[in-house]
Amino acid sequence: MEHRFLSGKDTEYVDYAKIDADVSLDIQKETDDAEERYFSDED
Repeated sequence: MEHRFLSGKDTEYVDYAKIDADVSLDIQKETDDAEERYFSDED
């Protein structure tokens, strides 16, 4: 199963395009926003 995943052969079970398009899963954006708030409060 792991080899199928790593080889990208599990697309019949998982729609990666849908996952990639889901902005609610964009952790980097949330991290960037949190950092921006943290550093902007250092007055």
